[in-house]
Amino acid sequence: MVLIDEATANIDVKNDALIQKVISEKFKDSTVLTIAHRLSTLQNSSKIMVMEQGKLVEFGSPNDLSNRPGGIYNEMMKKNQQEMLK
Repeated sequence: MVLIDEATANIDVKNDALIQKVISEKFKDSTVLTIAHRLSTLQNSSKIMVMEQGKLVEFGSPNDLSNRPGGIYNEMMKKNQQEMLK
């Protein structure tokens, strides 16, 4: 098992993508737990746990959570997309 605590928070998006690719290739046979604040970091995850005030509030695949109307992850994705369009 590998635990990554926002390993790419202080680098640009391009290098983040490169590091995420290496992580997914090198640890493809491992369980990787990632603490993330950048939503793009989570897109290649098989499952996401959304925590709020120390409690699990959502759990599922990125696709399932992003398609859950009114869900926290869904709302974060919408907000992120709006900010990228500015």
